Amino acid sequence: MSSENTPGTQDGSSAVKNLINRSLGMAGYKLSRVNPQGSQTKLVSAQIPGWFSDEEAEALYIAASLVSGNRFLEIGHFLGRSTSAICEAIRDSGFPTEFNSYDLGFANAEEFVAHYKRIHDTTSVEVPAEYDQLVFAQKTTTTELAKRHLARFGLDRFVNLINGDFTLLDRTQYDFVFCDALHDPGEIRLNLPFVVTASSDDCVWAFHDMTETNVAAVLQMSSARLIRVIDTLGIFRFRRTQTPIAVRS
Repeated sequence: MSSENTPGTQDGSSAVKNLINRSLGMAGYKLSRVNPQGSQTKLVSAQIPGWFSDEEAEALYIAASLVSGNRFLEIGHFLGRSTSAICEAIRDSGFPTEFNSYDLGFANAEEFVAHYKRIHDTTSVEVPAEYDQLVFAQKTTTTELAKRHLARFGLDRFVNLINGDFTLLDRTQYDFVFCDALHDPGEIRLNLPFVVTASSDDCVWAFHDMTETNVAAVLQMSSARLIRVIDTLGIFRFRRTQTPIAVRS
């Protein structure tokens, strides 16, 4: 990986981080990790269950705020924590935006295990405790729970929450894509082609769980350029080339 695209380098990506910090400061936010005394964020995401850190939510908020396009996509809303940050960005920017958010919405642990066994070609899959306790034990879906969480803060009107597989249901091209389904190189090989297909010719990507290995896989498989990794949220600029990635049949 070149130094230009390595997380934490101090060239162009440093200027972007400074822009994010300045913009957050002007909006009354502080880009920092949660301390033991409690959350420092003013975003409502801190009050919604999920794995997204406050720092990642704030970075997602400002990235979505800076996008000039009017079509946003989220792949994997879980209980709405990351969704709320994008909704707040849409609300605060004041730009008319179509925001569609998908989650697979497993009905039970058996469906969850079967899906990830197929994705990762393995015989052993553990259901995360949070998923088991917060979703399956409630006998509901992630989409229904996300709707409830967002409605508490009046944010449900900024998003279309959809229970299903976006690769089968959506053929729109988006100007901003947040994806929480690229956790390892195997998932990246499987799902990134669909993200490329769903992206406009000039699109901002925000991908969760971006390790150095995962960033390298994204850059190898696409014509994207890394802007910055904040915690594990990778922000990329995608510009379409003449040779798109083939999507699996």
